[in-house]
Amino acid sequence: MNGRETGVNMQTVTGRSVLLILAAYLVAGSVGCETLKSRKIWQATRVEKPAGEVMLSEGQVSDIQLTLARTLEQQGDLTGAMDGYKRVLELDRSNATAAWRVAVLYDRQGQPLESESWYQRALQQAPENPEILADFGYSLYLKKRWSESEEYLTRSLKLSPENRRVRNNLGLLYAQTDRRDMALEAFRKSGCSPAESFANVGLVATMNGDAVQAEEMFQKSLAADPSCTTAVQGLAAIQKTATDRTALAGASDTDASGRVQLTSWSGEKE
Repeated sequence: MNGRETGVNMQTVTGRSVLLILAAYLVAGSVGCETLKSRKIWQATRVEKPAGEVMLSEGQVSDIQLTLARTLEQQGDLTGAMDGYKRVLELDRSNATAAWRVAVLYDRQGQPLESESWYQRALQQAPENPEILADFGYSLYLKKRWSESEEYLTRSLKLSPENRRVRNNLGLLYAQTDRRDMALEAFRKSGCSPAESFANVGLVATMNGDAVQAEEMFQKSLAADPSCTTAVQGLAAIQKTATDRTALAGASDTDASGRVQLTSWSGEKE
């Protein structure tokens, strides 16, 4: 029975040639040679070897390409990985993993507006995949769409209760939405110590410009663990900012016209 009779597009590739395709890429990547894309290994679907030929379906070829794309992503070649995942989707439009990784890569490349449709596409094929739900939830968090982010992160956590990354991201979300106690609990369940949990809430407060809450959290962190680096550095930054503002205010005066004149850092008037 051939590929035409079964309705599955079959391609002739030897078992050894599959290994050669993988090995060629891995060797090139490890010694700094040309990338997989430039060598056109994506198109290497047939290697003529008379003995030991096997028939591969499009699904098997897409699995090989998915593995190669994932390797590129792990090696930091985001452009090559993006091309690879999209080639997988040309062969298999329903491949949830490829669509998910395209979404993540758009986020990592600073194109959040492009990522959402790809997350939705992945979830259409795998609506109960906790990793896709988690990454989409975090993507929405970065867009400050708090309620939607919480929905997807919570769905992910229900499917994967031991996922510490999801708990950590929920902690960030709770801190952003003024639910301090829930944030502290989420951080602790993600594996953070009490000192680290307080420091994390302090960092979110710092990013939001709430110096009062940030200082309070950093102080509590240091009370729990005086060596907590995040709290030490965070508190020092807050105190330095306050000192700089005081110095700046004290270094200025107003002339008769009401115009503010600032002194330079050297203390001499400009």
